[in-house]
Formats: sequence, C-alpha cells, structure tokens
Amino acid sequence: MTVIDEYQNSGKAVVTFAALLQVALFLAHPGYRLLALISVLLAAIALRVLKKRSNKRLFVVCYVALGVYGFLIGQFFYGTNRLTDTGATMLLAGVPVAIFVGLRAMAADSDAA
Repeated sequence: MTVIDEYQNSGKAVVTFAALLQVALFLAHPGYRLLALISVLLAAIALRVLKKRSNKRLFVVCYVALGVYGFLIGQFFYGTNRLTDTGATMLLAGVPVAIFVGLRAMAADSDAA
C-alpha cells in the first residue's frame, strides 16, 4: 500500500464521518434543519468513494438512523432556543457510531483495493 492509498483511505473515513455527524447535528437543531442538505452532498460523495457494497449499505443505514435519531432529539430535547444538556449528551452518544462506520469503511476498502 502506497502513501497515496493511505491518504485516500483516510479521506474516505473523514467524508463518511462528517456526513454522519452533520445529519445528526443539523437535524437536532430546528433552526438548522435546512442545512442538513449539505450532509446529503457529503453522503453522495461518501457513497461514490466507498467501493464495497456492504460498506455502502452500512453507511446508508447509519445515515438514515442517525438522521432520525438527531431529529427525535431535536423534537424532544430542544427548549428555550437551545438543546438541553440531556439532548447534547444523547447526541454525543451517536459519535461512536459515526467513528465506527468511518473506520470500517477505511479498513475494508483498503483490503478491497
């Protein structure tokens, strides 16, 4: 594996991680829900760069799940123009999912190359 391959795999992980976190974070705040469209662009890029079908499927499932999760947190834990402490803590619980999917995409696609 060359240095260029390592950078490409790291880029895949970053795009995947960013798309997953953005959808959850933007949908959790009612004022920023329109900005969740930016995460759709990152999701399209992530789907384009992921090679294995199983990684693409995992990404889509996690993307939708984190989007719904963020939306529900925003609905139930948003008060007085900010996310409550409980809502912020629950949002942080989605970070390990995004990290896992990003690292899995990076590792599995490096094996497929």
